[in-house]
Parts: sequence; structure tokens; C-alpha cells
Amino acid sequence: MVVFTSPTDPLRLSWRYRHTYYLPPWTLEELQLAASVLDYPFSDDKIENRFWKFGGVARNCFMLDPGRLPCELDELTKPTEVITCREALDKLLVGVPMDDRHRYFLHYEPKGDGRQWDTKLVSAMVREKLAKRLFSIIKGRMNQAQDLLLGIPDGESLRRSILEVRVHTKLQRGRPLIARRLDVATERGTRFKIVKSAEMDIFQSNELTTALLNNGPYHKLKQNNFLSMDGFYFPVLPVGETPSLDEKDKRILLFRIADSTTLPVRASGIIYLLKKLGLLDMVKANPKHAAQIFFHPAVGLKDFNRQQILSNGICTSPKRVDEVEGIGSGTLKTLRTYNVKKIADLEEKIDDFQNGNLTLEDEKDRENWLRPVRLWEQEVQCLDDPANVKMVDEIPQYVASSGKAQLYDVGAA
Repeated sequence: MVVFTSPTDPLRLSWRYRHTYYLPPWTLEELQLAASVLDYPFSDDKIENRFWKFGGVARNCFMLDPGRLPCELDELTKPTEVITCREALDKLLVGVPMDDRHRYFLHYEPKGDGRQWDTKLVSAMVREKLAKRLFSIIKGRMNQAQDLLLGIPDGESLRRSILEVRVHTKLQRGRPLIARRLDVATERGTRFKIVKSAEMDIFQSNELTTALLNNGPYHKLKQNNFLSMDGFYFPVLPVGETPSLDEKDKRILLFRIADSTTLPVRASGIIYLLKKLGLLDMVKANPKHAAQIFFHPAVGLKDFNRQQILSNGICTSPKRVDEVEGIGSGTLKTLRTYNVKKIADLEEKIDDFQNGNLTLEDEKDRENWLRPVRLWEQEVQCLDDPANVKMVDEIPQYVASSGKAQLYDVGAA
């Protein structure tokens, strides 16, 4: 039995298809568990970041020499920068004789009994980089994407990514946005003023502070970890100025890109975001100072209704710490060394950590403590006040089409 995880042309000649089985790429959870068992010096957050870049390629996710990572990233990013036509895309993702570079970009994912496979792009970063390049080639004309990606491996995923790139790019460039209020029957859409951003500020959930508002006005989330949003817009805040929503029509716009008509909203994620940005009390006083805007394809747009608000945190239902969604194997290993097994133990130790009363046995433990502290703050402390959940439920929800004709008011100034 022969097992492969990625295409390698020289080996294809020796395949016996009836006896070839395909091993799936490593998942994030498996990589975090392996790093913990093998005692590699990587926190769960670091493995998560490498997984976003390299996908389930263990040799890169576990690379002990950080100096080699830039070269590995170049292998994945530079070839995408020279794509100018369908032929170049074919060469990269389908391959040509004597050139198997495409295998760095693709993985086989088994289906059925493992003797058949689907071809997928190796990581979220590769998909995003490639989508950005293709978007620049088609210059926003999405009908051209259909022809460009016909027959290309993982083409459907790339089409979705191009749509995401298109939405983020349009929001960065700034144009009046027309969206339909979901809980109010109105004939005309609501118009939102979007000011151009010089650059798109890309952030991670663990980087949320009021200082982030200086980098705006448009901010894109790198990885969506329970925040229930993909990006947000807030008028630029001058350095040193306290966040304010006193000005007329000034509000924070929370964007979510949807590919289905059902996309529940985690109340904890919205509360955590507003709290870290220093806007929680102001939005709580008047929920109309915020707006949740969903982008959905034109097909099925009329069936998109107000989305459900989920008010249960991921830390509140489980009885044991290892049942907490997203906590990570490396974090669990660290917590066990501090005798943390139950949710009650976690609450007590987090309180000690936040108050500076927890003595770390090893300084490298700090990074794996910050992850549960962040989860606890988001999923428990943010939900302690019923008024916070009530606020999220009262924030107006809107939907806009991700198609150009309906997404923007082209004739507006």
C-alpha cells in the first residue's frame, strides 16, 4: 500500500491505482497535539499561525530553525506573483513536464475509501495570495473568473476566495455602500459612507487594542477565531484620541462574508471586539452606533434573514478544560502542569494570572497561558453582563450583495 499527500510527478509513473491510498494532510488539532507530545517549543498560537501559512505540512509547521521559514514562504508566494494568464496558472497548479513546483501548492485529500482524492490548495495563505493575484488579473470582472478557473484544481474554493478579496478590496477603496435592513421591511436600502483606506490593516484577534483604530479606517481579520466578523470599519482615530461615537452618523461597521443563508453570530465575539477597541460602553448605550453587515451572493439574497445570536460561551458548557473548543493541546499540557483540569480550576488560575499572583514554572509557559486567558475573557467575562448580550441582539443587521451591481451605489459621490 502506497500513501501520498501531495502530487509528485516522478512517482506517478509507479502508481498502482487499485492499491494506492491517500493520507489526508495534518489538521491543526493534530499538529498542536504532536507538538505537545514531542515537546516542541511551539505554543498553540504559533502552530495556528504556521498552519495558516503552510497548511498541514508538518516539516514547515515544526521547523525548529526560524531562519529557514522565509525561504519556505518564498516557495509558496513568489510563483503566484508572476501569474498573468491562464497558461501561467495551468503551469503552477496543473504542472508541466520536468517542473513539479505545483506540488508545493496542492494536497490530495482522500474521499470514500481513500483510493480517490480531491485536489486542494495547501493553505489558507496560499489561497488568499493566489486569489489576490487572480483578482488583479481579472480586474474585478467576476464573469472572467469562471473561464479562468475552469478545470483548475480547487477552483471552487478559489472563486469564493476571489469574492472575499473583492469585497475586502472594495471596502478598502471606499465607496458608498447600500445594504438592506434585515429586521425592518423597507423599500429602499440604507446607505453607508465608506471612506478610502490608504492600506488595508490586517490584524489578529490577539492584537485587538484601541491603538488599532489609528491604522484604519478599514481593518481585515487575518483568521476568524470566534469573533463572528471578517473585518470592520471605523473612522480613523487620531493618535492619542479617545474613541468616541458622539459625532452624527459615526458608527462601527462589522462585516461578515456569507456563503449560506444561515450564519449565527457569537455574542461573545462581538462583545470582545467592542471591549478591546474601547467602544463597548458607547455601543451598549446605543446599539445603533454599530451595524452588522453580511455580504451574500445575489443568488439567494432575498432569502437571507436576520441571523441568530448565540449567547452561550465555549467555556461555559464543558465541565472539563479539555472539552473547551479551540483551547489547543499545547495549552492543555501547560495547564495540567499547574493542576488545571476542571473549568473551576481554570477560572481560579486565570484570576491569579491576571492579578499577577501566578508564579510561572517556566517563562515559555506565558504564551500558552495567554491563550486560555483570551478565551476566558471572550467567552465568559464578556457574557457575565446580560446587558452585553442584549446589546448584540439590538445591533441592527443588514445584508448586501457581493455582486457589483447591488453592492455599491455606483452613481454616488
